[in-house]
Amino acid sequence: ASCGMDPVPEPPQADWPRLGEKASIHQASLESDFLSKEGWVCYRKPADVKGPVYSDLPRQGEITGYQLCAEVSRYQATRSPDAVYNIHKILQGIEWYFRITAVSGLPARVMAPSTAVDPGWKWSSASHLLPDSDPMVNYHYRSDTPKEQIAVFLAGLSQVCRHLSEYPALARRSAVLLGAIADHLYSHDQSLVGRHGQKTEEGDFPMWVVMIPGYGEWPLAHNALACLSAQVLAHDATKAGRYKLRALELLSNDLMERLKPLRWSD
Repeated sequence: ASCGMDPVPEPPQADWPRLGEKASIHQASLESDFLSKEGWVCYRKPADVKGPVYSDLPRQGEITGYQLCAEVSRYQATRSPDAVYNIHKILQGIEWYFRITAVSGLPARVMAPSTAVDPGWKWSSASHLLPDSDPMVNYHYRSDTPKEQIAVFLAGLSQVCRHLSEYPALARRSAVLLGAIADHLYSHDQSLVGRHGQKTEEGDFPMWVVMIPGYGEWPLAHNALACLSAQVLAHDATKAGRYKLRALELLSNDLMERLKPLRWSD
């Protein structure tokens, strides 16, 4: 019985690009328009300008981390050499983020060649911290790194360690960065702290407050969760015992105490 419903139309027999063709289009666009030579994802603007354009893009680091996650997923599905190339290049860019701030475990929020930086952007230079032979003396950066960028880096770097075992050099480089993040968060009370000892402007996750029946308002401990995740992922990548001990410490002394009212058994 049709129940008075119209029949489902047949899908159009269009000549859609195959998955491999789509991947080729994606790769060509990424290389020509969005992925800088250093390994950062930039916006192409204005539309009539070819190639990545450096700008005061507040989410450059975060978007670059998302692209790393995407390329790892692409590699898992296709084993594409283009995905491996992109992972290598993006990982290089992320390593530059960490080096230029001169603070272990704190990446820059965004970077660009000094010649592309507008004086009104109020960026920092690392030229006084680096030898003249270091290529990064010719770059400026922003250090107001947000926790959301760290969360994306944790996801992407841990996926490289887990899914690119055939490329041990990439996995080792990712593990080093994971360890640096975990060490920084643990050493600075679960926050991002800059060169002058102050928290970055967005170095804390927003403290959300929820209403729990019988308990009233209760803050969710996002900083503790982020720090715990960093220790667990660093331990998975490096097998260093200190990260396991820190995770257990957070579980026993901090996180569980803050989240105690949220246990379903209560």
